[in-house]
Amino acid sequence: KKRFWPAYDDYEKNLRGIITEIMIVILKYDKESQTISKKEAKTLAKKYLSLRIEKIELWKSFVMNLYEILPHRKLLRLVEVERQIEIGFDLSGIREMHRSG
Repeated sequence: KKRFWPAYDDYEKNLRGIITEIMIVILKYDKESQTISKKEAKTLAKKYLSLRIEKIELWKSFVMNLYEILPHRKLLRLVEVERQIEIGFDLSGIREMHRSG
């Protein structure tokens, strides 16, 4: 507990920052999609992909750090739960886009 929660809190704080930046890029594109230039669209796409990679690298770092903190079975369970949560968020975002589009 003493080592896990500080590591998890740090991961969550950094994750929130990345997700906030991703949302800013998505909302900027959504707002400007009818008038955006090819160059601006390319810049936004590169920023989006860069943030997605940063998110993956953050997850990798967090999980690798947990090898020293959690028993491996608990670590695998956490990885599975986090993945299911992420899938749920991805699906809800897709549903929302279809409703509004």
